[in-house]
Amino acid sequence: MASVDQTTAECGELAAMMKASNEKVRAEAQLGKPLIQKVPDPLRSIENGALYFNPEIVAIGPYHRHDPQLQPMEVVKKAAAHDFCNSTRHSVEDFYRKIGKDILLLENQIPWVVLEALMSLRRVRIRWFARAIVSSLEMESPPQFDEGAVSGYYKPCHLLDLVRESYLGPSIESKMSGLTRFSLFSSAMELTEIGVRFRASDTSRFRDISFRSGLLFGWLSLPPIQIDDATQAVISNMVAFETCAVGVTDYGVGSYLSLLALLLSSEEDVKELRSKKMIFSDVSDGQALAFLKSLDPHLGKGTSFMQVLQWLNDYYNKKRVRIFVHKIIYRNFKFILAAASVIVFFVTILQTIFTMMVFDGCFIIEVIIKYWMGKTREYLPPLDIDFVESDLILFENQIPFFVLEELFRITVVPELATEGGGRELLKNLALFYLTRGAAKQLPEGYNGPIYHLLHLLHISLCVPPQVPSPLVISEKVGAVFKSGKTLIQRVPEPFRSIENGAEYFNPQIVAIGPYHRDDPQVQPTEEIKKAIARDFCNSTRHSVEEFYAKVGEVAGEARSCYADRFDDMISEKEFTDMMFFDGCFLLAAIAYDTGEALESSFLKTWMTATDYRWYLISRDWMLLENQIPWVVLEALMSLRPVPINRFVQQFPFTMFGDYNNTLQGEGSGHKPCHLLDLVHHGHLGPEFKQEDEKAAAGWSLFSSAMDLAEVGVRIRASKTFYFRDISFHRDLLFGRLSLPPIFVNSWSQVLIANMVAFELCSVDYGVSTYLRLLVLLINKRGGGREGAEIKGDNADRRTLDFFESLSPHLRPGDNFWYVPERLNDYYKNRRVRVLLHKFIYNNFKFILAATSAVIFFVTILQTIFTEINEKVRAETELRKTLIQKVPDPLRSIENGAEYFNPKIVAIGPYHRGDPQVQPMEEIKKAAACDFCNSPSHSAEEFYAKVGEVAGEARSCYADRFDDMISEKEFTDMMFFDGCFLLEVIALVIDDCPPYSFLSRWMTLPCWSLISRDLMLLENQIPWAVLEALMSLRPVRINQFVQEFPLTTDVDFNRLLTKGEEGEGSGRKPCHILDLMRDRYLGPKMEQKDIKVAAGMSLFSSATDLAEVGVRIRASKTFHFRDIIFDRDLLFGRLSLPPIVISGLTQVHIANMVALERCTVDESDYGVGSYLSVLALLMSGEEDVKELRLKRIMHSVLSDRQTLDFFESLSLHLLPRDNYRYVLQRLNDYYRKRRVRVILHKFIYKNFKFILAVTSAVIFFVTILQTIFTVYPRK
Repeated sequence: MASVDQTTAECGELAAMMKASNEKVRAEAQLGKPLIQKVPDPLRSIENGALYFNPEIVAIGPYHRHDPQLQPMEVVKKAAAHDFCNSTRHSVEDFYRKIGKDILLLENQIPWVVLEALMSLRRVRIRWFARAIVSSLEMESPPQFDEGAVSGYYKPCHLLDLVRESYLGPSIESKMSGLTRFSLFSSAMELTEIGVRFRASDTSRFRDISFRSGLLFGWLSLPPIQIDDATQAVISNMVAFETCAVGVTDYGVGSYLSLLALLLSSEEDVKELRSKKMIFSDVSDGQALAFLKSLDPHLGKGTSFMQVLQWLNDYYNKKRVRIFVHKIIYRNFKFILAAASVIVFFVTILQTIFTMMVFDGCFIIEVIIKYWMGKTREYLPPLDIDFVESDLILFENQIPFFVLEELFRITVVPELATEGGGRELLKNLALFYLTRGAAKQLPEGYNGPIYHLLHLLHISLCVPPQVPSPLVISEKVGAVFKSGKTLIQRVPEPFRSIENGAEYFNPQIVAIGPYHRDDPQVQPTEEIKKAIARDFCNSTRHSVEEFYAKVGEVAGEARSCYADRFDDMISEKEFTDMMFFDGCFLLAAIAYDTGEALESSFLKTWMTATDYRWYLISRDWMLLENQIPWVVLEALMSLRPVPINRFVQQFPFTMFGDYNNTLQGEGSGHKPCHLLDLVHHGHLGPEFKQEDEKAAAGWSLFSSAMDLAEVGVRIRASKTFYFRDISFHRDLLFGRLSLPPIFVNSWSQVLIANMVAFELCSVDYGVSTYLRLLVLLINKRGGGREGAEIKGDNADRRTLDFFESLSPHLRPGDNFWYVPERLNDYYKNRRVRVLLHKFIYNNFKFILAATSAVIFFVTILQTIFTEINEKVRAETELRKTLIQKVPDPLRSIENGAEYFNPKIVAIGPYHRGDPQVQPMEEIKKAAACDFCNSPSHSAEEFYAKVGEVAGEARSCYADRFDDMISEKEFTDMMFFDGCFLLEVIALVIDDCPPYSFLSRWMTLPCWSLISRDLMLLENQIPWAVLEALMSLRPVRINQFVQEFPLTTDVDFNRLLTKGEEGEGSGRKPCHILDLMRDRYLGPKMEQKDIKVAAGMSLFSSATDLAEVGVRIRASKTFHFRDIIFDRDLLFGRLSLPPIVISGLTQVHIANMVALERCTVDESDYGVGSYLSVLALLMSGEEDVKELRLKRIMHSVLSDRQTLDFFESLSLHLLPRDNYRYVLQRLNDYYRKRRVRVILHKFIYKNFKFILAVTSAVIFFVTILQTIFTVYPRK
């Protein structure tokens, strides 16, 4: 009961304290706008701040009235007041010159109500007074002040406010929507480079800023400004007033000066504006630049500033072609001027030459015409006639004939201008003159060009040579060459003598053709052939006589197809009978094999009588010496078609189903000599394109398939069974030799041997080439089965013996040298990998045993470390939720204190004792009172909710402060800080009543400082506290994240993806900074095959990437993970999310980096990865400018300041997946496109030269085109 009473008493005491603080602060806030404040300390600390803000002669108001150096003026002030009351008239010019500066100091003002009270008794010409102040400040172009400044429509706070409003001029209506505050340009010289011209406005009012886009240029008009010691003080105090005043929203002075500071990045920019009479300065260019840059961080950016930036950005986006032209002209102006001078020089020379040619040509034409008319003596003196005739045919005294043609056409016969008759007439007349009438026209048939008069005379005296007819190869030679390949020859004796040669080449059951017709073992089949021939002929509507007649027609040609003619042994009739019976038997057997049975069942009965008979017949008709000429088969198939092509496709050579669909038949366009030739061609397959082969040396390096396997060459079966389908390629680790499979049994041995014999009698060695490769690989038992290229039922020993017996007779063709050359190249170029493969292959068992042992011990260690890892992971998860201090190395960077220490408000325990944040403690209590002002819940309920999670919140800080902060103090701190934070969020998202304290107290400078302090790592409050408070009063915190000032620009808000809280992460944040970081990281992007990238030095800047053809562009979103690299035919494209760099965002970014440094999970380093990519691309100010133009870098800072900021952070960034992804893709692009990269480099480095050469070529082509247009030639 006592504890409940104690809690109730504490809550009542808390409510009374909140109410008292609220009333006190509200009373102070009622003063609002009329407060005359001191200059803020950050602004006073700028260079020469004491000179700008401290009075030197006179003190007005209470702030400096006790300064000792100002005491002598007190007597003067009293005398002036006496004269003023007695209406004494006297000149005050000297007086104003001395005190003009002092009376316009912000801390030297008296309220306007005092001046109004005095002016109610005596009227004062305030306009004349203002002009006198301007005159005393020696302004060369005094502004025109408005009568309205004192006529009632605007009531100033004091005299400085009146002068400021007069300098600003009338208000200009401008909508905030659609405006931007980020520029693509950082200096006046950059604007001049893209075609923007500067000029002074008609007035000196700071609001008199305009921009006009013309046909060729853009014109930016700015009011002129005087910069000297006096005006520097006046300008500084007007800026200080805008910073402090609550009611000021326009920031006219700040906007104008911000625009000047943006345009002035170097002394060259100051000189440029001075030349345009926009800056009048008694100080040096460097001093003027330093003055404006010192004010820049403290200037408010109003609508005028954003309107100008919007105009300039629109100009850049809408006139890219003209901007590109302006850049080329600006950067190459001297070169263009020199080139233009050279062009003008050559044009003048050419013009002189053509003028001379016109005069000379007219003279020559006149002489020719006069000679033809017989009036030459009337035209020339007698002594000059012969000299003229001789001079006109001198070699060095000629002009182009086309000049004479055009002059003749235009001046003498204009009616023939389009008919071409004028040219022929001129040729005849000139020839008549040159030969003195001996020749009147050119020789017949001459249609060639005429270069000059001497050439014309030469043509008339010479007969054009006759063109010989081309040579034609005789048909006889072609026929002889062709007939040489169609002979059916016997197997060469050396080849017949191999082991089992008689078995391979002699028929066993049937003889086809004359070579074996008398062998005793084939005689029983002769009668069978006649019966089958009768059935074959009777299966059609044609008679036997018609079939026999067809064979008789080609019998003579067929006889000539055999190498042995048998003229003494076989008569014509016997040969015709043999061709008839053999051809019908062969076609009938093929028809039976393809499923087309004859009407008679004799063939089927005879074939199926013995299972072994069909095997012997199919063996015998593939023998080289058992072939019949193709013309005989064609003659028979003209009467009874047989699907012989299907027979070849289904031929049981390999007994594989896939193989049946790969053979080529007649459809390949090859006309065979006989059936064996058809089967041979079908198994060779199409011609496979190979690179140029050359003789391979050192084939002994590899003596078997096992040797190849030892050095890392994998042998595998090709996708087809074509003997020509042989290929070799290599990947990162292995070489891969692809060979077509082959089936080896007793039947296929016969077919292989006869195809080799056929190739020995021809010129195509496709089968021999393939077999020669197999022989080289089969040097040991089992070698041939290494890649499953050899299949069959023979033992390995018999297979090896068969190939060895063939090897002396194999003739290698073109494809044979392809494989040895590639294998030797593989061995020479990969010696280290070959040695490694050998070691692994020879020690595989040992390596396997060692690996098993290692895996066993690793498994044991893994079990041990898994238990340890679970404990570490639990501690890691706890550490990830801790609110830690910024690591000392990161805090020690340049401006580290500026980035990590609060300036106005402390949230949490780390900075609650800092002196600069103490004034905000009362403000926080008043804001907490407003936040808890709910009709449904009391302040005590809010406090109780915080008390429930206070213990959990205390454990979220790395430093517990147990000895420094009691439990009640910590709970009070969490309550006030949490309520203040949520009230600020509610104010930003317009969820706060208009009469609330913060809505009237908050000014833009205050909000800038607060929004800065809320995102400090050491200024966070645990999420549990915010959740507890939001359970009683919900706050749309996700909307606040979307509208946070990091992206206040409209263009950026358009690109941000709207979503629910935690989008892209799915996890509960630790605090506001963690939530904001998750929001800007966006959803996780899937990156495939990310590995550690090597060769970072390949690219050190955005300029290097542009040099090798990589185009950088802005991503469609602002999510830091949205980094994409793709490539097209010519270029690579790197898409990066845009980023805003200002004084505020520098603080936010630095603290997000600090948050990642305190996070253990490597997958959370998204900000560090993105910033590492940017830092990699920026090695100089040119790279910053490039990123700014690509709309990736939106910075209100100068290029140098932006670069310094990233360089200071680069050493403390933790890059991970996105960074590695970019490096990997860029290095892959460089390695795989070396030719295009070299081409891009050449064009990039020699662009000016290429442009100059192209311009010169276009110029001369235009001149030549003009010449030939005016003087066309036929």
